[in-house]
Amino acid sequence: MDENTPQNNVVLRELSDIKSSLAVSTNEILNLKSTLNELKQSNREISSGYISRREFQDALQALRNEIPSSKGIDDLKAFMWKLTGGLVVISILIPIIISKFL
Repeated sequence: MDENTPQNNVVLRELSDIKSSLAVSTNEILNLKSTLNELKQSNREISSGYISRREFQDALQALRNEIPSSKGIDDLKAFMWKLTGGLVVISILIPIIISKFL
C-alpha cells in the first residue's frame, strides 16, 4: 500500500488536528487548575482575616470592661448644667443689682 494516498493524507490531517485540540484543551485545563488553586488560596487568606461573632463579642466585652464607668461622666454633665445655669442667673442678676445702686 502506498502511504501517500489522498485518504491517508486526510486521516493524518485529522489526527494532527485532534492532537492540536488535545494540546489546547490540556493547556486550558492546566490554566483552570492554576486559577482554581489561586482562588482557594485567596479564600483561605480572606477567611483567616475574618473573626467570628463570638470573638467579636469577647473583644467588645473586654473593651467595655476597660472603659471607666459612665457614672463619672454623668456627674460631670450634671455639674456642667448646674454651672451653666448659675452663670445664666448671675448674668441676669448683675445688671439688676448694678441698676439699683446707680
